[in-house]
Amino acid sequence: MMTNQQIQSRKQRYFGIPPKFDPEKGKTVFQPEGKGYGYWVGGHNVIFDADEKKFYLYYRIRHPLGKGRGGKCRIAESRDGVVFTNIWKATKEQLDAESKDGSHELRMSKVSL
Repeated sequence: MMTNQQIQSRKQRYFGIPPKFDPEKGKTVFQPEGKGYGYWVGGHNVIFDADEKKFYLYYRIRHPLGKGRGGKCRIAESRDGVVFTNIWKATKEQLDAESKDGSHELRMSKVSL
């Protein structure tokens, strides 16, 4: 049997069945730092914090192999889920990593780091 907290957590993960993806109707949130093969922004995770009434987006900034490939990551916030503002950033050097790939957002309240 699931606890009330587990039930509430599951409710926050699902907003319904998404429509069929149509790239022509999509909106670009962040642009890559260069043009051509190997430059992209993505690999994202998005969560919605019901208490804050904000979306939080984690994404990576990629460059071609040999030019810093998985070297940067960001967290951005949004009230509407469309317009995001960066609130945190890191490089692979700051994280002491060869490359920065996936992530998971966690809500931490009243925690002193």
